[in-house]
Amino acid sequence: MELDLEWDRQIWWRRGAPQRLCGISVFYDFAWLDVFADERTHFRHGQRLAEGVQERCPEGLEAALLLTRRTDVAQGLRTTPNHFIYVLNIDEWLAAEDDFSLAYLATHLSVEPEDLSQYADLSLIGDPAEVSKVLDQQLTVDRVAEWLQQDGERIERLAGLVDFRLAAPTDVDHALDVIEALGDLDERQIQKLVDFVSRLTDADQRAALIRGATTDQPGRAAAAVVLHERVAERVADAGRDLEAYRTLLNNPLASETNMQDFLATHPLLFGLEYASIRPQQSGPSGSMDFLLERFDGYNDVVELKGPNEPILRSRQQTPGSAVPTPHHYRLGKELAHALPQALAYRDRLSRHPGAAEEFHGIRNAREPRLLIILGRQSALADHERLVLLELNRSLHRAEVVPYDVIAQRAEVTLTNISSYLGLTEGSEQPT
Repeated sequence: MELDLEWDRQIWWRRGAPQRLCGISVFYDFAWLDVFADERTHFRHGQRLAEGVQERCPEGLEAALLLTRRTDVAQGLRTTPNHFIYVLNIDEWLAAEDDFSLAYLATHLSVEPEDLSQYADLSLIGDPAEVSKVLDQQLTVDRVAEWLQQDGERIERLAGLVDFRLAAPTDVDHALDVIEALGDLDERQIQKLVDFVSRLTDADQRAALIRGATTDQPGRAAAAVVLHERVAERVADAGRDLEAYRTLLNNPLASETNMQDFLATHPLLFGLEYASIRPQQSGPSGSMDFLLERFDGYNDVVELKGPNEPILRSRQQTPGSAVPTPHHYRLGKELAHALPQALAYRDRLSRHPGAAEEFHGIRNAREPRLLIILGRQSALADHERLVLLELNRSLHRAEVVPYDVIAQRAEVTLTNISSYLGLTEGSEQPT
């Protein structure tokens, strides 16, 4: 994706983490791993910043962040023909004191990151002038309440400055008890609860709430209706995940570990036939990279090697010359290692299914299909692709799959799903 903004340095793009950076477009002009510990696209307090940009983004433009390490450019909002961008010095942002008030004020985009430090002692309210300064930044009641909950003593301190009821709930359990005592809630009150739940960024917490809401038949029926309404959005989510996977794969610095971390949270890339994925699954023969459970309850084993590892090696073909003779072909070093390794996994799972289930929780362990993922098909010459095709034909319940072929298969799957459901670009619900 290109940024239509004059910038005298090279700019790269990646998609922000869906939960911790709201899936916002992130542009940057530095080597990512010089600043961050890994390839994941999120950073401290980034969610609130992304939310603030998206909330203020004019219709017809795409919200985006531009991260830079430069000190010679103005930070803040910029508008281009296609984007609504917040320019941010990432070094200053990450060095800011870790206080909730900084995270909140970051969403009020009239406040520059370098000016946030003056609010770092907001938890020590003692001067009414300081309170007025914060209120001038258009704090809402809900935001103030959220900030107060970070420190139990803040309510008492604030009570000395404003008319505040000390009898109000001071912790989550108390607040939930009050809600339960109210009985039935009206539509406006339900929406307030929805707004609160939508701020939860922990996927396990969201899942726990959804499970609780679907314990009875009415809840499950309501969930079915909502899932139907969200089909188009879910397909769009999968499309963004695929785009993020390709961005990672196109990064020449991407490692086996980077790919493993991404695939562990995106099982759809392996295909619709899988119900669950278990990374680093221990078994009778040691730790397997992935164990994929199919919908029929049986399992497939995935062995990963690096995305830049050669699949095959052969003599380089010069233009106009014949293809290499057969004795010039050989398996790449990592494939030559991974293939017998995966076969050993299958042998021991099949010979010791009882141990696999009793000691490792692997049911239906016999005869798993093997997927060996490494390299890129695009790096193979045409004659090498034919050799890979023959290799896969000769293997029994095993397949060598390049990383870019995974992306191609996922794209076809999403295209077929969209076509079957009658989804078109920009549609919000299935027809």
